[in-house]
Amino acid sequence: MKLAKGAVALVCLMTAGLGSAAAHHSMTMYDKSKVVTIDGTVVELRWSNPHVFLIVTGKVNEGGEAVTWTLETSAPVRLEREAGWSPNALRPGDHVRVELNPHWEADNRSGRLWRAVIVDTGQEFGTQYLDSPRRQ
Repeated sequence: MKLAKGAVALVCLMTAGLGSAAAHHSMTMYDKSKVVTIDGTVVELRWSNPHVFLIVTGKVNEGGEAVTWTLETSAPVRLEREAGWSPNALRPGDHVRVELNPHWEADNRSGRLWRAVIVDTGQEFGTQYLDSPRRQ
């Protein structure tokens, strides 16, 4: 009986993390052949696992209309350790210039964030892809 309870407990422990592992996805929905620059304002920095998201409202070009973009980055721990980010790195209202790879679907205002620069200070925040987007 003890062996059966132990086996059940072991199976439960082994499968406990499968839901979160299955929920993880790749960055294949973003077009790595294109780099878009947005001049805008931070709406929110969503500091959560498995990925941090930056929400920015801004324009892709001078004459364009301001729209809201949701930009995906890496895990919080990677941004902190490898790129110097913190949960307060970018704050609502910050004027930023961001570089990203846009979603394959043109109407989908999301992307993979490469770099964010606070315009007023020049402070730059890269992502887990610390290399230039143009080199991939």
